[in-house]
Amino acid sequence: MIQQFTDKRIRLFVFKENRGACEAANHCIKMSRGEYIAMLSSDDVFMPDKLMNQVAYLSKHKTIAAVFGYPSFIDSEGKNITPPAHFDVFRQENRSRQEWLRHFFYKGNCLCHPTSLIRKSVYTSVGLYDRRYMQIPDYDMWVRICMKYEIHIVPNENLYFRVHSNTSTINPVTTVRTFWEYEQALEHFITINDMRELKLIFPDMPAPYKMLPSKFIPFIVGMLAIDIDSDPLYRHFGLRVIHRFIKSNSLYNYLESRNIFSINDFYRLTSTEQYNKTFRVGLPRLEAAHNHNLHQIDYLQQVVAERDAQLGSIIGSVPFRVKHAMGKVPLVRFFYRKVLKPILMLSLKIGRTILGHGKMHYGKWMRDNEPGRKQLAAQRKMKMENRPLISVVVPAYKTSKRYVRDFLRSLKRQTYQRWELCVAAAELSDDVIRVLQQAEKSDGRIKLSLLSNNSGIALNTNAAIALATGSYIGFLDHDDILPPWALNEIAQAVEKQPEADFLYSDEDKINDAGTKRFQPHFKSDFNIDMLLSYNYICHFTVVKRSLGEKIGWLRDGYQGSQDYDFILRATGQAKCIVHIPMILYHWRVNPNSVAYKVSVKEYVVESAKKALRDYCFDNGIDADINAGLLPTTYRVVYHRHHNPLVSIIIPNSNHADDLRKCVHSIISCSSYRNYEILIMENGSTQQGIRELYEQLKSEFGVSIVSWEKPFNYAAVNNAAACMAKGEMLLFLNNDVEVITPQWMENLIEHALRPEIGAVGAKLYYPNNTIQHAGVILGIGGIAGHAHKGFVRQADGYFSRLKIVQNLSAVTGACLMTRKQLFRSLGGFDERFILAFNDVDYCIRLRNGGYRIVWTPYVELVHYESKSRGLEDTPEKQQRFTSEVNLFKQKWNDLLIAGDTYYNKNLTLVSEDFDLRISGITKQR
Repeated sequence: MIQQFTDKRIRLFVFKENRGACEAANHCIKMSRGEYIAMLSSDDVFMPDKLMNQVAYLSKHKTIAAVFGYPSFIDSEGKNITPPAHFDVFRQENRSRQEWLRHFFYKGNCLCHPTSLIRKSVYTSVGLYDRRYMQIPDYDMWVRICMKYEIHIVPNENLYFRVHSNTSTINPVTTVRTFWEYEQALEHFITINDMRELKLIFPDMPAPYKMLPSKFIPFIVGMLAIDIDSDPLYRHFGLRVIHRFIKSNSLYNYLESRNIFSINDFYRLTSTEQYNKTFRVGLPRLEAAHNHNLHQIDYLQQVVAERDAQLGSIIGSVPFRVKHAMGKVPLVRFFYRKVLKPILMLSLKIGRTILGHGKMHYGKWMRDNEPGRKQLAAQRKMKMENRPLISVVVPAYKTSKRYVRDFLRSLKRQTYQRWELCVAAAELSDDVIRVLQQAEKSDGRIKLSLLSNNSGIALNTNAAIALATGSYIGFLDHDDILPPWALNEIAQAVEKQPEADFLYSDEDKINDAGTKRFQPHFKSDFNIDMLLSYNYICHFTVVKRSLGEKIGWLRDGYQGSQDYDFILRATGQAKCIVHIPMILYHWRVNPNSVAYKVSVKEYVVESAKKALRDYCFDNGIDADINAGLLPTTYRVVYHRHHNPLVSIIIPNSNHADDLRKCVHSIISCSSYRNYEILIMENGSTQQGIRELYEQLKSEFGVSIVSWEKPFNYAAVNNAAACMAKGEMLLFLNNDVEVITPQWMENLIEHALRPEIGAVGAKLYYPNNTIQHAGVILGIGGIAGHAHKGFVRQADGYFSRLKIVQNLSAVTGACLMTRKQLFRSLGGFDERFILAFNDVDYCIRLRNGGYRIVWTPYVELVHYESKSRGLEDTPEKQQRFTSEVNLFKQKWNDLLIAGDTYYNKNLTLVSEDFDLRISGITKQR
């Protein structure tokens, strides 16, 4: 057919065998006589003016290597169609070549090849299409072009792009090949040899990376790929690059000596948790190709859909679910066997070796920690002096017969039988009403009110409360259930603390069928600053009747956040708040439940803000309410009515480079200006340190104070506090770097609150992982840093890396406190020469009635222990051991009781909020 054309501009080249699209294109380019190259797929159609307009553009703009347009879409018969949403990727805006490279790195391919016109000379410069690619040779070409040249998009349609009915069909072979090809294309980024170029492509790369020489570009690119955390291929590519890079001892030693990267960081990145995380992120892409099989792996899909920060305690179940699913879904089976299984096995081996334990399966935790048959039988026979009547209230609206039977059954199975169930029902079907009426008739403890109309959750709940006669009211949603021991634990708590008027428990989720439990939330004891950040209390909530009547139960006008409003008001008026660290509530996940939905209605957010504003007004708090860092989280911004002088205290011994970086970052980055800097010089011998001191004094007015005594972190800071002029003391290590301009304002707003004793910050290691997000008592025997080693972008355990909260202590590497308060407590305990003086100070503050606040809105890089060095000599190790013993002697009761802002069900072996391994299995 082609030979029938007589136009001499049309030439045909025939290969005897299929040599692939790249070879065919390359041959045509070599044989072409034109100045420009336009690619056309065999089933697409150029619009009439495409070539004319693009040639005119390139003739006028000599520095542009290639010009692109937009496609219009047609079906197999040539009719115009609206394509699937994913084709919108072809409608890009113009960028500089560095911005294009950044976009290609993070987003992948996004240009429509047949809309382009490319100078033939560009192919001579960057090379022809790489014949090794079958899936994305164009993406590889765009990256190579943008390494040298600018490209441009003319935002007009110039091509009819044909979309066939099977366009989206994929198979295991093409899926794995595409993964492999993307990894190879990303290799171009490690060939960049100019650090200035890399900074233009990635202007927001972490500050420590920007200081590295150009030969470290492969390492930086690898770390940037790992930090994306949005696709398994990036993590695999990044780890492969770093594994190759640190093979060089000299390069590795350079990174380790500057605390940027160590072999332990590599072990952590290749740990079981991280690879399981990679699998969880990648699996939805495979599932999407086989939607007709999704019902076979329903539970796995629910787990994958949950936000990553909330999955820590069920990671152990992922391999089991994969094994179950892979026998049914061919694509999953192939991908697991060929790609993921070798990775998982290797990471499991490394994880067991390095960590000594893995993520514990929630099912095992349940078997080891929850009441078995014998314990439940004993509960039924348990005698109590105070046996309160507990009224469980349920607002039932358009619920199903199955859900009703589930919550009825969960009440009847309670080991504590002195309860009543009060149901206010609206808009139920006749068969559901019959189930409830039959239950009411057969059990006198069940009361039913059929509402004439639906008035919303708040008023419907109040209608259920109006039926109640119990001294305690418990709240249950119509699709959720209680475990058999729930009311017994409430009754026991009231027996032990009769003054308790607000009680809440831990909770988990169940799937729609009620057959699987997952995502346990082991909560902090009452944590008001956490509660002001989001509703962490949620379920199971039980309130003394007198308290509910005092505050007026639930209020209308807070749609979607009526429970948050009620909990804020109730805890604000409660005399005794009790947290029961047990799972007493199963929150059902179904397509219509709040537990399932990721999107958040605007009215829910506005209602929550309204509730928070009311709380602040009622409690005399002058503040604004802003959105938080995550959906349904909030930030209370406290107004300050004066700008106190802040005395920044920095002990220093040698390490001129670190001190220079620290002070310069304070001066250049801080938006708050009312501060003084006191550097406490202690025994420096390093050449150049005196010159630096003189420079800091003359240029920035920094005060240098010599402290000629043996190094004692507590004592040197106490001495500085006596000299400080400021109302606020800000203790700062010499090896931190400020990276957030409003860091001081965000510390001050809390430090000025009269109930707050100290404020701490979010600190990162130079490798962009968490160094400090608050201190948890008991971890490692004494205390550990929460979320240590998590990636910077992580949300943490139930969003705890992204919200303001109370904690037992914060690190002295960045700690703000009021000077008057510090002096009244006698400062740091100087018996803690180096370790634990900050933790000890925070505990003493709490014993004095003050709270400790940690905020994620203050971020610094911490190069850690530069002044004092590592515990690498017998003398230092002996000193550390003596301080450990002193801390245990002084605060042993606290260590035994456990951290009030943690949970007894979470591990003390690591800082990752894993489940606690008891080692004892209860008799069932």
